[in-house]
Amino acid sequence: MKVLEPLSEFTSTFIYSDISNAKRKEKTFSFQLKYQNILKNTDNVLRNTNAVFLYYNHKLPLSQSYPFYFYKEKIKESFNLNLNFFDIEKFPLSHIVEHKQVQFIYMQTWYDIPKTDINALFNNLNIKFPNAKIVYLDWFAPTDLRIASLIGEKVEKYVKKNLLGNFEQYKKATCGDTNLTDYYGNLFSINQETVHNTLPVNFHKKVILGANFLTSPFILNQLQSTISNAPQHKKTIDINSRLGGVKAQGWYGEMRRLASQSVYELSNQYTVSQHGTLNYSQYYNELKNSKFTFSPFGYGEVCWRDYEAIMTGSVLIKPHMNHMKVEPNIFIANETYLPVEWDFSNLEEVFNEHINDNKKQTYLRKNAIDILTDYIKNEEFIHFFEKTIN
Repeated sequence: MKVLEPLSEFTSTFIYSDISNAKRKEKTFSFQLKYQNILKNTDNVLRNTNAVFLYYNHKLPLSQSYPFYFYKEKIKESFNLNLNFFDIEKFPLSHIVEHKQVQFIYMQTWYDIPKTDINALFNNLNIKFPNAKIVYLDWFAPTDLRIASLIGEKVEKYVKKNLLGNFEQYKKATCGDTNLTDYYGNLFSINQETVHNTLPVNFHKKVILGANFLTSPFILNQLQSTISNAPQHKKTIDINSRLGGVKAQGWYGEMRRLASQSVYELSNQYTVSQHGTLNYSQYYNELKNSKFTFSPFGYGEVCWRDYEAIMTGSVLIKPHMNHMKVEPNIFIANETYLPVEWDFSNLEEVFNEHINDNKKQTYLRKNAIDILTDYIKNEEFIHFFEKTIN
């Protein structure tokens, strides 16, 4: 079973009523990136910029890179920084001349880039941009900081899209790479190597919490509209749980199968949308028609489905997130979502308590979408950006 995720391409087709404007902006971003990738003389572009963004061309890191493009003119106006964007895998770093005028480099890499490649990359960046401060954007799904030991001393700032609420937790060893592998590995008696990621001294002072999937091209553009005021039609599906990953191996597959089974047990009493494959348009329409959406963890705690549920007016049910920091915080227990135990043991109890409480459902939906729209209205990304340069 597979659920198609959004943003599989820059120009993915979506089904929102006012999608044309969002698609136009998304295509513009895609075109600019592709255009700059084929420039014959990258140095000519660099001479006219004092801030470089080296993005990794994939749908997941796109949610971090896109807001820099979206707010490019505001950044230029407010901070006198002229950003230009380059695909890090195609950027001719070894062939360009020195550019002393560049003040900042924002960069992303693939999550398992080898240590030798990291060292070579940073050495070349320091040679070609000797006066630039480097800001690394960690777009990885898990909360761990596995790459910090490799680059922590090389960067000025380190942006993470979600963090453990207690930074001291990063000092603890885990079974497997993350806190999730640790919990679910133990739950399902899966043997895993103990991992202890060491952090550079005072690394916590460099870490900045950034936005999550909220700032992806599609969601960011859609939140310019008055989604929170959209009328709610009658929903005929009680709970949506069309989960992928049920055939996966290891802790992730075990967790997903347990989640799927936990929802299936509700199907004798309620209308449950669970099995089969949909394209994204069908899936999104189904979410709009669902009173509740169950969103267990993926490889990290925060999922596309969390934001999709909120955007479609479906009440989010999710394993509790009180150990996390997310910006903006859409995970306020019983205020923006309904928390359940990590082993889903109380899913039925929580669902039964709220299925007929229309007033509480409305309260949760409004609180959640208002947090997203307020982030956009107040241009919170600009406040975040200021932290990256100070």
